[in-house]
Amino acid sequence: MTETISVLVLEDEPEWARTVESVAAELGWHSQHATTVTAARNALLEQRFDIAVIDRLLGATAGGLALIEELKRLELTVMTLVVSQLSTTSERIAGLDAGADDYLGKPFEPDELRARLVALARRAGKFSPYPTVMLVGDLEVRRSARTVAWRGQSVRLSDKQFDLLWVLASHADQSASKEHIWREVWPEFCRLTPQTNTLEVAVARLRKALKALTGQNCIRSVRSRGYRLDVA
Repeated sequence: MTETISVLVLEDEPEWARTVESVAAELGWHSQHATTVTAARNALLEQRFDIAVIDRLLGATAGGLALIEELKRLELTVMTLVVSQLSTTSERIAGLDAGADDYLGKPFEPDELRARLVALARRAGKFSPYPTVMLVGDLEVRRSARTVAWRGQSVRLSDKQFDLLWVLASHADQSASKEHIWREVWPEFCRLTPQTNTLEVAVARLRKALKALTGQNCIRSVRSRGYRLDVA
């Protein structure tokens, strides 16, 4: 399954914070609320967030943009959406120049916020509009139908090969450990340590099938870790 998207909400106005959290909940996403730059920074350092919705004005300060600049300095990867009553063209440009990925003026409608959040999640490679469909580059993996297609062409996979591909597609932006793959693809043997030969044979067969479909070596071995799906 795809991981739940996590949203940090930096907002000192309760009504707007509730609006953002409500939209995130409707999308099935997790959210956490912070009211100060310090609390938001600590949360971002302690756990992974995919998107941060940041109020530009916190009280009488312009702390939101300062947080974005600090995120860049700390090299924390998170998509940022600034929301603010400062919404003239020049103010939006200033926010984007500071490093924000998107900018939304207040007041805003929940539907527009939802669209902006989904667009950011897509840009980050974290969201598919269909919960049982995984898109990795031009590779489309449909879990319910158990089909795999690439640019209009399809390939037939065995059950284990498909399960293996689904796990790799779920971790397309990072590597999947051998232990995790073993638990997900061979749950009947999850109490055993990963059987290296069984796993390597399955990966080799899936790699061959995907190369025949795409012409690419789509599965990369990650030293001391596991495997990663890499499709252009």
